[in-house]
Amino acid sequence: MLADTPEGPIRVRSQLVVGTDGRNSVVREQAALSSRSFGAPRDVVWMKLSKQPGDPAWSMGHTGPKQNFIMIDRGDYWQCGYSIDKGSFDAIRRSGLEKFLLHLAEVAPFQDDRLQEIVEWDQVKLLSIRIDRLDRWAKPGVLCIGDAAHAMSPIGGVGVNLAIQDAVAAANALIPPLRQHRLQLKHLLSVQRRREFPTRAIQFLQIKMSQRKPGERRAAGGSRLIARVSNSRWLPRLFGRIIGLGFRRETPRHLSNETCPPE
Repeated sequence: MLADTPEGPIRVRSQLVVGTDGRNSVVREQAALSSRSFGAPRDVVWMKLSKQPGDPAWSMGHTGPKQNFIMIDRGDYWQCGYSIDKGSFDAIRRSGLEKFLLHLAEVAPFQDDRLQEIVEWDQVKLLSIRIDRLDRWAKPGVLCIGDAAHAMSPIGGVGVNLAIQDAVAAANALIPPLRQHRLQLKHLLSVQRRREFPTRAIQFLQIKMSQRKPGERRAAGGSRLIARVSNSRWLPRLFGRIIGLGFRRETPRHLSNETCPPE
């Protein structure tokens, strides 16, 4: 592998290159790994708002009258997402920040003065949503995991959970053959076999949660699946477990004294 450094180009030799560089993965592109896209009808704009006493004691989606408003508790602030029609962000910007904040006020569970913390467009970041996954996650000497192997929707905030589980599964499968210098393609593909079901299952749920029939207007509570979950007594707990733990948990199997953090 060639890399550019401040001191000039260097060549790094290794048994394996692991692509963990996200949905716009250079490793994925350079390895010419083919993918399948499932599309996504929405984009999300992200912003940060302060956390104050009296705020809701929950995260995830707040369903407004027209759009979904997402809240993720980051401790001392809220990471907030506003769901918009795909490709509409440029038109929203042209309409002006003041009009954008008025739309936010219709769906956000905050007083209007909280939204006044947003004073310029630089505080608003666009995430162009896409859902896809590689047909094969690996070629000889290269493996992609996380968003590099399967770009996820922000619905549920599960992308980072899946990526961490991918990494643990990869370590479990690859440490022995790497140590013995006998790494083969079959070892790399075993990571995909282990992780493909939870990836497919989460992506299926994300697609269903954002779907609506052709010509159907978005309901006040979002998709029909979200409405069913919200109206159920036990489904929210099940969904919380799926979001928090995933469909297949992974436990590190090859920790040593050198890799364990000090107590």
